[in-house]
Amino acid sequence: MRAHRRAQLAERMTAGPGWKDGDFVWCQPNGRPIGAHADWDAWKALLEAARIRSVQAHDARHTAALPEHQPHPLSASSRDQAGTRCQASTETV
Repeated sequence: MRAHRRAQLAERMTAGPGWKDGDFVWCQPNGRPIGAHADWDAWKALLEAARIRSVQAHDARHTAALPEHQPHPLSASSRDQAGTRCQASTETV
């Protein structure tokens, strides 16, 4: 965080009077908030560059905690397994 703070201070000095102080930890080089779609657009570009099918960023958070023997959550086999495990029963109990 200290390194980030120093980098942001340098951006602030470069922007001069164009800096809009919103007290954000992460912001554009001019101090304004990052647009709501900026991370989504970057995520989609990353998936496209890696030739991975389009998925929500939330789905990817599960991949870091998986043991090697479990199927990858973005794979077809994992989706098939999840579909069979998560189906609701329509029978009366």
